Parts: sequence; C-alpha cells; structure tokens
Amino acid sequence: MQVDFMPSRRQVAVTPGSNLLDVLREHQIPISYSCMAGRCQTCRCRVISGDVAHTLPDDAPELETGEVLACCATLLSPSVIELPPADEVVVHPARTLKTTVVSFTPLCHDVWRLRLKPAKPFSWSAGQFVRLTFPGGGQRSYSMAGCPQDDELEFHIRIVADGRVTPGLLETLEPGTAIKLNGPLGASWLRQKHEGPILCVAGGTGLAPQLSIIRSALAAGMRNPIHLYYGSRWAAELYGVEMLDELAQTYGNFRYQVVLSQESSTSGVRSGRLPAAVVQDLSTLVGWKVYPAGPPAMVEAMTLQAKALGARAEDIHADAFYYQP
Repeated sequence: MQVDFMPSRRQVAVTPGSNLLDVLREHQIPISYSCMAGRCQTCRCRVISGDVAHTLPDDAPELETGEVLACCATLLSPSVIELPPADEVVVHPARTLKTTVVSFTPLCHDVWRLRLKPAKPFSWSAGQFVRLTFPGGGQRSYSMAGCPQDDELEFHIRIVADGRVTPGLLETLEPGTAIKLNGPLGASWLRQKHEGPILCVAGGTGLAPQLSIIRSALAAGMRNPIHLYYGSRWAAELYGVEMLDELAQTYGNFRYQVVLSQESSTSGVRSGRLPAAVVQDLSTLVGWKVYPAGPPAMVEAMTLQAKALGARAEDIHADAFYYQP
C-alpha cells in the first residue's frame, strides 16, 4: 500500500501493519524522535486520511484530535500523514557507528566525563543525544556536552550506585575501549535562526545538553541574551561551575544562576526549585526559546511555568531524562 507524507509529497510503499516511525527511519524521512515509547511526545504528526492504529502508554499526555505519535502508530491502510515543518525536525538521520574511548574522568563524586572519538565523521546538532552500547551489551542514552564541530564527543555520565550498567563502567572503560553509538536523536536542538532571548534550565546532568547549546550558540556568534538556571539537590552534586564562570566572564550575553533544592543557600547559590527561581526572576517568556533538560518532574513543571509566562508550546524544547536503572 502507499503512504503519502506531507508537505513534502513524498510517497513510499508500506506493508500493512508497519510502525510509522520505523517507516520514516527506513526511508530517511526527517522526523524528530527520542524515547520511542510514547513518553516524550517528540514524534508528533497528524493523520490526514487513512486507518492508523494508535496505542499510547497509560500516563501519556493527551494529544489533539488527529495527532499521533509515530513511535506508537501502526499503518493499516493507504494513508496521508502530515509531518512537522522542515525547520522543526532533525536534519541528521540517525545511524550506527563505532567509537573509541579517549578518556573517562570524574567531574564530581558521581558524575564522570566520557570523551569518545568517532571512527567516521558524525553530524549532529547542539542539544541532541545518542544511544551508547557499552562492553557487555549495556545500553544507555546520553546527551552530547560539546559542540558539533569538535573532533571528539563529550558525555556526562552519572554513576548510579545500584544501577545495572554504570557502576561497571568504572572498571571497563579505558582509553581505546570500543563503544557503539546510535544517533543523533532528540528534538531539543539549538534553533540558530531564533533572534530572541534563550532560557536554558538544567537539572543534574541535564547540564550536558545545555552546555552544548550554550557553547555552540556563543561560538556561532549568536548575540541573543542567554540565561541558564542550573540546579541540583546538594552542592556536592554540582559540577562545571568553573566553566560557566569562564563563559559568563567572556561573553556579555550569557548569565547563569545555580539553585540547590535540598541545601540552604551559600554565596552565589540560591535555594529552592528551578521553576520557582525562574518565575522569581523573569516576568515574561513571550518571544523566548526555552530548553528544559533533566529529571522529568522538573522538566514538566518548567514547561508548565514557561507556558504560564507566555512561551508558545512550539518554542519549548524539552528533554526529559527518564530513569535508566
């Protein structure tokens, strides 16, 4: 049967019962996607005509009439599917390639910096992430923390004490270790055509994609005011603050705030929740791009607050880090 994709008018032959996201990936039709399980809502598209079965997780947010998530949609008949406009989709088709470990060093007591060297050139956009397959077969998703033009890829990995994968990395990862990479993935990439202010909100290792976005924007000469709110529970969990200081001293359009949720404020650090700190400082987010990344509860709360302050839904590019034991 035939499926038509709009507005590109691309036509592909599809076997009935095929998953919509699988079809898009197979034919390299650009579509943003992330969790592939109906949670992140990244792969939204609209059914114009045709029979499309759609099964969502019980806790999934409600979609608008006609909308489906490509990862949860099954094509049952000839259909017409409307995809997001071209400026809202990832322009780097996901692929698999080999990388080798350059270094694996601590950033704080439970977060380590992993640097990888891709075997082949790898194109991605600031704010995206990849799926890594480690020795032994364990897989985890991590955001890049560097810039797309860098020769190496940088990741920030939290070591989960009772985790199934990350504790073993301390023993198995050494220079030269082979790691398989699949990506890039995610839709929370830097929109370089945006001329208004930018708000980045990072919880924990959500700092990684925000560093990528901020460093890339500044390196590209973007003059937008860039505000970062970086939060953790305790001061011992913070990392990267020296780098943020250097960026703030070098670039007049960048400023940041550190917020601790479980510890009284100290010099230069606020106490409380990240969304509350944003609301205290900013009276409106009309015309802003908003990039929240980190724990799902924080990302959801920040998304709601951003909308309440006037940010359009299409200007909020959220990246929730779902727990991976």
